[in-house]
Amino acid sequence: MSTVAIIGAGAAGITAAKSLREDGFQVTVFEKSDDIGGQWNYGGTSGVWDTLHANTSKKITSFSDFPLDESLPPFVHHKQMKEYFRKYATHFGFADRIFYNRKVENCVHLDNGKWTLTTRNTKTDDVKTDTFDYLVSATGRYSLPASLNLDWIPFLKKGGRVISSQQYRSPLTYANQKVLVIGGSFSGVDIALDLISTASEVVNSVRTPYWVIEKRVGGKIYDEAFWRRSALAVPPEKYVPAVVDILKAVDANPGRHGGLPVSDKLFSETSLAIGVGFNDALLEGKIKQRPAVKSVNSNGSITFADNHTEDFDAVIIAAGFKVSIPYLPQNIQSEIVDESANFVKLFHWTFHPNIPNLAVLGQFKSLAAYNPQLELQGRWISYVWKGIRKLPSNAEMKKWIDDVLVPFEKSRYPLRAHHSIMEDFGELAGVIPVPENNPDIKGLLTDGLLVGALYRLDGPGAKKKESTELIQKWNKEFSNY
Repeated sequence: MSTVAIIGAGAAGITAAKSLREDGFQVTVFEKSDDIGGQWNYGGTSGVWDTLHANTSKKITSFSDFPLDESLPPFVHHKQMKEYFRKYATHFGFADRIFYNRKVENCVHLDNGKWTLTTRNTKTDDVKTDTFDYLVSATGRYSLPASLNLDWIPFLKKGGRVISSQQYRSPLTYANQKVLVIGGSFSGVDIALDLISTASEVVNSVRTPYWVIEKRVGGKIYDEAFWRRSALAVPPEKYVPAVVDILKAVDANPGRHGGLPVSDKLFSETSLAIGVGFNDALLEGKIKQRPAVKSVNSNGSITFADNHTEDFDAVIIAAGFKVSIPYLPQNIQSEIVDESANFVKLFHWTFHPNIPNLAVLGQFKSLAAYNPQLELQGRWISYVWKGIRKLPSNAEMKKWIDDVLVPFEKSRYPLRAHHSIMEDFGELAGVIPVPENNPDIKGLLTDGLLVGALYRLDGPGAKKKESTELIQKWNKEFSNY
């Protein structure tokens, strides 16, 4: 039996472990923290805070063959998501293959093609070395916060506090303080909203203003309305203006609520975020928006790009994350990580053209639910290694990286919509649903909810009966909202 080492027990690691185990591989999952969940495991290097809920709904977020429980709210709390992962590992029989408190110190690619991993127990410092046939990097792209090119020393000297959003846990820490939150994407918006319950004043500084929508749009849960398979038939030059029209219709421009105005050029000059009540908070003065930070002054005050200057007690930086895969051999890191544009140069963000037994999960940028996207990526990896699916030639993979991936990643907003990512990985895995094979739900395959179960109807790993019933049920619930 071929052996696979998987680094990380978050969403990427557990769904890869499930797929590989089902396809006959012996999996070993190394997790440096003390529990399952990755970013959903509160504490440590996780970026979740006390009140955080998912910003994608449970139907869209569910793995294809293990839906989130009906009793849960549409947008689950981080503790509920972590428990979902635990149940997933138990249900599919690989919970005992996850080894906690084992940090991977380094990986060595041997001359015979195998991988040797050195791991250290984070509690006992016990060191072990193991050899595997295949290696999966599943630590994702949310472990190393990006920093800003600013000198915070004057601010710190006057008693100010600066943290990354990854370190934020509770608004209680900032009671009666004036807080600056830098960043206008999901975390920045959410944290600014979280702080208004305790902080004396909250200012949100954004380099580029984003559209900010509620979790319900036009009476529907936003991602169930937005992410539909029918979008695949709409060319990008028409799809983006259509989305902008919706954003305007629901008044999602912070500039109309006392914040900074947003460009209409979605995904080329701006993006969008989810923030329940964010625009209302702007209207009520509970949150103020400012442009990017220009400088930290010698007296500790902060000046913005519009030359407005203010004093703050604390700063929380939500400026995104940098690609970090520190355990891979240095020569491989140097080859695949583009530090200037912050992406991995791999075939469909996954395979190295010259190292077929290495796969990387979760290093693509997404605007929607990662769970089902990662699941499809993991299934593709497993099918390639099992021999069900074949990779193109080395030359073809390198050409795709140079001609498609690099230009895309170096664009200003290299984000892809949910339907695009799902369909890409679905095609690579050979699991695109075929309408003619599914007459009972043929219409739902072209204009239904874009959920993971769609990719369990045809191809390897199909579970047609269960998937058909789930798709019918969920689409009926959507139409009855």
